[in-house]
Amino acid sequence: GFDAAVAQRALRGPSMLAGLPRYLLATLHEVASLRLYDVSVNVDGQPLHDGPALFASTLNTASYGGGMPAVPHARIADGRLDLLLAGRFTRAQVLMMLPRLLIGRHLGRARVTCRPLRVARIECGEPMPLAADGEAMWAVRHVTLRVRAGALQVVRVVDARDACGSGMKAA
Repeated sequence: GFDAAVAQRALRGPSMLAGLPRYLLATLHEVASLRLYDVSVNVDGQPLHDGPALFASTLNTASYGGGMPAVPHARIADGRLDLLLAGRFTRAQVLMMLPRLLIGRHLGRARVTCRPLRVARIECGEPMPLAADGEAMWAVRHVTLRVRAGALQVVRVVDARDACGSGMKAA
C-alpha cells in the first residue's frame, strides 16, 4: 500500500538526497496522491481487518523508511514478524500522524494496529504496490508471509577487538 508506494517513489527520488530526507520527500509526494486499498488481513489464521487501509506492513526490525521507528519494540531474533496496519486515513490525518511516526509515538492511536505474527495473509481486491526491505517489487492482489525462525544463518560483529584482526566471529 502507501508505504510500498513511498519506497518506490523514494528509489526514484533525487540523488542528492539520501536516507530519511529522501523518504520524507517521497512521503509528501505520495500524500498528495493518497490512495486507500480495500484489504483483508488475517494473522495466524484469525481475521484482523477487512476494509479500507492505508497500508499493511510486516517488519522484523524496529525501523524502516530511512530510520522511522515504525515498530520500536520489534526484535530481529524473536522468531516473529510484527504487522503494522494503518486503517482508513485522510490526507490531513496522514500529515498529523507523520510526526508521531518519526518519533515512534504512533502505536496505540486510532486506526493504527500492531500485532506479532508467525503467518499473515493480506488480500486486496486490486493490485497494490509491494516492497521488500525498501526494494520495489511488483503489484499484487494477495501475499502470504510465514516466519521461518532460524532459517537464515548470519555472521555478526561480536567484538570489534576480536583476535586475528578480522573483527568478525560467527554468532
